[in-house]
Amino acid sequence: MIACIPRPRFCLLPALALALCTAIPAAAQEGPGHAPAGGASSQPPQGLGPIAPNRPGFTNGSATVAPGDALAENGVALARAPASQGGQETLDLPETNLRVGVTPNLEADIGLPDYYDVHGGDRGFGDGAVGVKYKFYQSRDGNTKASFAPSLSLPTRTSFSSGHTDPALLLGMQTASGARWSLASNLVRNSVAPSGARVATTTISGSVSYTLTPALSVYVDAFDVVPQTGPPASSADGGVTYLLNKNVQLDAELYVGLGGIAPVRTLAAGLSFRL
Repeated sequence: MIACIPRPRFCLLPALALALCTAIPAAAQEGPGHAPAGGASSQPPQGLGPIAPNRPGFTNGSATVAPGDALAENGVALARAPASQGGQETLDLPETNLRVGVTPNLEADIGLPDYYDVHGGDRGFGDGAVGVKYKFYQSRDGNTKASFAPSLSLPTRTSFSSGHTDPALLLGMQTASGARWSLASNLVRNSVAPSGARVATTTISGSVSYTLTPALSVYVDAFDVVPQTGPPASSADGGVTYLLNKNVQLDAELYVGLGGIAPVRTLAAGLSFRL
């Protein structure tokens, strides 16, 4: 997902994952059955390249879509707010993000506006986003990658919109340790202006994924959103991905709020496919 979409807060585990990403040596080539964290997937036959969606979870991988290739990521989520925030449930869909490969190290990203339906409350579209991801480092064996992804929100000026064009920058790293384990971590800095005055937010996240079979992978993810003002939000999530065929991946996940203003629980499912 595009970096300017805000997500919740958790410090220790992501910081550990960030350190491990830079410290653990890459021990295996990416190949069939390897699942990069932050977009777990399996690798289809040679020539097509692996499907590596950013979803599920908060942490994005650092791989880019191959030149001329395009990937559509979609999902639906049902979140329950904490009692201090009203305890309402919100339906969020279609979470559509389009990724198009431009060069071997560069992709263009387009995040379409999500539709939000708050039970007993407002309905409407949130902001869209445009951005790029540039992979500025890849180890010789291809296991360790680093990237940065600047983006801008596109305001819809609804009750779910900040009403402004808000910038964000994501720094991502991922590495593989063995044929089945992989780690990823993100550092995100964004700036929003919901009431005219800009407020900066820093987010750190980390994920660990494990490949069970060439098609099935599992992951855990934790993230910590620290706003410039106001309470933080801590969350963790976990889920599964399943490669239905070489062009289609399914996912399911569960977010759990760990404190602050994070949702108490979020259930989500998604579908990613090559165009």
